[in-house]
Amino acid sequence: MTDNNITQNTVEALAMAAGIKLTADESAALVANALATANDMASLDVLDLKDAEPAITFRADPQGDSR
Repeated sequence: MTDNNITQNTVEALAMAAGIKLTADESAALVANALATANDMASLDVLDLKDAEPAITFRADPQGDSR
């Protein structure tokens, strides 16, 4: 598990700033989901991806688009 500052007060303050009304149950559920996502993302930090190439790459077409 990771150390983070995702709290119900934080979620409620962000919702209020965005003009979103949440019930206590909704904000608690959002906190639980955010914590789970943060923990999942933290588990990726241990992977050695230094030499991994991206699955998709973009490059500019030097000829331009002729459509």
